[in-house]
Amino acid sequence: MKLNRNGIGWALAIVTGIVYVICRAITILFPTGSLKFFSLFIHSIDLTQLSTASQTFGGFIIGLVVSVVSAYILGWIFAWVYNRFDKK
Repeated sequence: MKLNRNGIGWALAIVTGIVYVICRAITILFPTGSLKFFSLFIHSIDLTQLSTASQTFGGFIIGLVVSVVSAYILGWIFAWVYNRFDKK
């Protein structure tokens, strides 16, 4: 079965955008709690000791665009590689 490269790219881009917005909202609503929570994913690094930068709307938009574009490219490449190895 061949994968649609654009379909996979867009699916990953949309999901990434949604997750990015949710994560950003959580970090704004619960700054200390979110640092403690995300520290669980990075073993032996205490994120709560890091200085937190102020979150701007411009930074949010730039981060969202970079994340979504990167996810689309990654999804497209994944589907292309999958199709290259698909023997059917």
